Amino acid sequence: MNDDSVGLLLLRVVIGALLAGHGVQKVSRQLGGRGLDGGAAEFAADGFRGGRLTALAAGVSQLGSGLFLAFGALTPVAAMVKSLMVV
Repeated sequence: MNDDSVGLLLLRVVIGALLAGHGVQKVSRQLGGRGLDGGAAEFAADGFRGGRLTALAAGVSQLGSGLFLAFGALTPVAAMVKSLMVV
């Protein structure tokens, strides 16, 4: 492994772990999250409809894409899912 490969691996693992942790916060009270009800209230305050379903979809997609990114599995799909969540 050269220095570029190690750097990209480290970057992918750190960003993937951060994304997964953020998803865990949306759906549970772990890692300082407000749980599913708190996520639903946050989305409602931002003007989104759907409440718990929207919070669940956001949390699960962030958790899944973060884990996929960290483990290097389906990296393009994980990046696409996360980019859709940003929009």
